[in-house]
This record gives sequence, structure tokens and C-alpha cells, in this order.
Amino acid sequence: MCSKLEHQSDACAKGLAFQLDRSTQQKGQVGERQAELKGTNSMQRSGRRLDNRSVQPTNISRSSWAGRAIDSFARLTGMTADLRAEPEVVLSDLLADLMHWCDFQRIDFESALGRARGNHNKESRA
Repeated sequence: MCSKLEHQSDACAKGLAFQLDRSTQQKGQVGERQAELKGTNSMQRSGRRLDNRSVQPTNISRSSWAGRAIDSFARLTGMTADLRAEPEVVLSDLLADLMHWCDFQRIDFESALGRARGNHNKESRA
């Protein structure tokens, strides 16, 4: 875990990246790395599909993208077991971290959340 000071700098991210790289090398988790690359490639293909504005994404696609995002967050923070047992805990932690990100970016989180609710309502009716 990183201290608050480390979170405010990029030291935590660098340390986490080093730990993940070292762990992967030490344990020889080639299969996991291949799965991660496969997921990355899949997200890149999904992103390319979004470039074609004539094709509207479905709510199943949107849910899948969100699932990939929260899965990545859980892996980065060591919360994969929590994601399986208590996904709401991981979601609330991600939302809190997004609030911190908004603070640093000077983005009004509540305004963005309101816009997201509006998008969700509109997309759910479509």
C-alpha cells in the first residue's frame, strides 16, 4: 500500500508498476500476462469500433467496458478477491479514487456524475 504522500506523487504508481513487473517475472505468470494482453487488444478493437459513429454501442458493450475498467482497477490495487466477493466495495473505492482524480484535474465530480446519470437514463430508454 502507498502512503497519502506517495499517492500525490507518481512514486506510488512507479512502485506498483515495479512490483507488478517483478512479481510477474518471479512467478512466471506467462498465462496471466497473455490474458492481460488479450484484454488490452480487445479493448483496443472496441475503441476502434467506436470510431465508426454509424454504429451505436449497446448497453451490453457499455457494461462490458465498465467491467474491464473495474477489473483493471481491482488488479492494480490488489482487490481482485474483493471484486469477486464484494464488488460494491471495489466500486466505491474506484469512485473515491475518481473523486481524488477530479480534485487534481479541477473537474466537478458531482457535475460529471449528473451528466453520467443523464447519459445512463437516455441510453437505458434506447
